[in-house]
Amino acid sequence: MQEKCSGCGTEIEENECVACEGGYICQECAKKLRILFPKVLTWQKEIDRAGRGDVDVEERAIWLDPLAEASSDEIPEMIKRADEERNARRQHYGADNRAVFIVDDNHKRMKYPGESDKVLGEYVIMGRVVLGDISGNGEIAVSRRNKVYTKTIKRVELTTGVILTKTDSIDEGNYGAIVVQEDTPFIYPGDTLIIR
Repeated sequence: MQEKCSGCGTEIEENECVACEGGYICQECAKKLRILFPKVLTWQKEIDRAGRGDVDVEERAIWLDPLAEASSDEIPEMIKRADEERNARRQHYGADNRAVFIVDDNHKRMKYPGESDKVLGEYVIMGRVVLGDISGNGEIAVSRRNKVYTKTIKRVELTTGVILTKTDSIDEGNYGAIVVQEDTPFIYPGDTLIIR
């Protein structure tokens, strides 16, 4: 079944769009809105009592999409606000920078069964892209104690909550990982990384 995008009016297939309150949004408009409506990763616990008296708890990662609560009538205005926010962030962080990434975690990758020894020594910086898109090339930079530290990006990965998967890029508003080869002791949760 075909629908019209509430943002741009393009005809879209229902299975190729994001549902919102009272309509649908094409992937391109949804991408523009992620700066205001990033997806949220959370954990859901499912409890199975099965009448046996014992409790079996299963946790699984789920993504919450705040765009589902957005009103289709407000989407065109929200796209304008998203563009204004993007421009304000570019002015704040510098228009020459490709992207901005907020760090949630930074750790050395461990070798899992079946993985190559090549992954040992990689450092994984988890977080969210708050401006622009990050691809598997470029350089990260963070300022600390009046010095700018830089590292080369080896690749980027998306997360399903538990598993990281190699990808070409992490889009604005999405959560993922920047993988570097060198140690990153100067990067802490809460840091803002500039991607050049």
